[in-house]
Amino acid sequence: MSTSGVRDTGWRSAVRRYRLAAFALLVVLFTLAVAAANLGRDTAPYALVFVPAISALIVAAAGDGMHGVGLLFRRITKWRVAPRWYAAALGIPLLMWLGIAVGGYIVGDPPDEIAGGLTQLPLVFLVVLIPAFIEEFGWRGFAVPAAPRSWPLLVTALVVGALFIIPHLALYLPGGLYDNLPLWPLPLILLSYGVLFTWAFVGSGGSALIAALMHAASNGLTPLSRGIDPVMEWQLHGIVVTIIAVAVVVASRRMRSRVMDEPEGDSPLVSYQGAAA
Repeated sequence: MSTSGVRDTGWRSAVRRYRLAAFALLVVLFTLAVAAANLGRDTAPYALVFVPAISALIVAAAGDGMHGVGLLFRRITKWRVAPRWYAAALGIPLLMWLGIAVGGYIVGDPPDEIAGGLTQLPLVFLVVLIPAFIEEFGWRGFAVPAAPRSWPLLVTALVVGALFIIPHLALYLPGGLYDNLPLWPLPLILLSYGVLFTWAFVGSGGSALIAALMHAASNGLTPLSRGIDPVMEWQLHGIVVTIIAVAVVVASRRMRSRVMDEPEGDSPLVSYQGAAA
């Protein structure tokens, strides 16, 4: 019997031992299933949103039963955190999109429809809010805590960021949402997001809600760049968010430390590892 109260059968023990690998395998399989279904440009992105959440629920339930599932819901509903993390969740994406807008001016492709874009911000933010919560239920809510505690937090952030890339690759298929965009900014954007969202998640004491708000703001403030050519905006996005992520890593001692060095009471990453026998 594990410390989580789940009967310790051979396969459950294996799932608990390789939580992150099992999660990654399911992410790949579900992504392939969505790609094979050929759902189309408008539907596929919404189907892919559920890939990390469903993968997390399956692995958490298989490895730790209702205890593991309960941890997922506690993380995504953890709202009592220091106000500075709410400020960071909104402020960093705002800084990113303002940087993209400035970049547009520098390269001679300015955002010339900002006024119209500002009026759309509330609606766009609401549209992206629920998908962001569904995604972060799996990415930060499960995958980050499932990583080995011996890994430096930066490594965990980059590994989960690499998994974050997998469903988005399906959007590059012919007729997909990213069909006309260059590929090279994608890993820069999503690895940087992996760093920023993980930093917010761990810094807030394990609140996937804060990571979800940052995720939603990162998608919802796009109207600030309205008027910039989409290909140019995508490339500026990759450059600006990478600069911000590097700055956070340099400034944050936590991102450069090993997770195992943190006191267990202060680390959200102990939750799954502590649940195993």
